[in-house]
Amino acid sequence: MAEGETLCSITDNKDLMVRVNMPFEYNVLLTRGRKCTILLTDNTVIEGSVARIFPVVDDVNQTQAVLIKPETGRPLPGNLNLIIKFLNEKHQQTFIVSRSSLMTNETQTEFWIMRISAGDMAVKIPVSKGIENDSIVEIISPLLNVNDLIIDDGAYGLPDSTVVEVVK
Repeated sequence: MAEGETLCSITDNKDLMVRVNMPFEYNVLLTRGRKCTILLTDNTVIEGSVARIFPVVDDVNQTQAVLIKPETGRPLPGNLNLIIKFLNEKHQQTFIVSRSSLMTNETQTEFWIMRISAGDMAVKIPVSKGIENDSIVEIISPLLNVNDLIIDDGAYGLPDSTVVEVVK
């Protein structure tokens, strides 16, 4: 061992922080104390909060460094890959359909679903969509009922008021 070389490092897990390089476009979402969820590689979920937001943006990739304080007593190793999730919007009492049941025109300015009415008639229902991800879409209007039958597969190109047969 050479002179001046580190023998050991002592850390206090209470001082542990996670550094996140956040794209500056999400800066409006960040405030000190804002809650987040930390997902570890072993699928453990830990709550956390924003402890510090650095006042400098990286000029190359336009990210801003943020320190997240994990709210756990569990020791976490250095250089661990994590996923940090912030809740941006929350809607309650909404109607959600699968992405495959939502139809659109070529310019994606109009959206609709095909609902089965009167037992065997597929009717085109224009809709306004809300929050969406890769598999589901929130329908804001019109109000739909949980018991409504929505065509999930094969509705693309189906004309309005087409007689269909429901097969179980």
